[in-house]
Amino acid sequence: MRKRFTELGRQLISSTLAGAEVDYSEEKVKAAAPKVGFKTADELLAAVGRNDIALADVLAAIAPPVTAAQSDEIYKPTRRFGSGVNGSINVGRPAAAFSIDGTL
Repeated sequence: MRKRFTELGRQLISSTLAGAEVDYSEEKVKAAAPKVGFKTADELLAAVGRNDIALADVLAAIAPPVTAAQSDEIYKPTRRFGSGVNGSINVGRPAAAFSIDGTL
């Protein structure tokens, strides 16, 4: 049974890291284990498989959260909001959907 939980934990961590665009490796899991209170990577993987530890805690141990400065560097908006009247956001139907007199 432990082997099943270990494999499930490995799959859960791998897919969670993939969603965060972080590569999975056994070395990362091994290094994260003591950070979250486990002696070995297998103990950590089995605990994840049994849902004894939150995946968010494991993710934070493997790939620490991004700082505000790093976030600004990673995320650079491609569009500016406030292009509507008085800085409002344009929502609704596109202008091309209306005729000259304002009807559909």
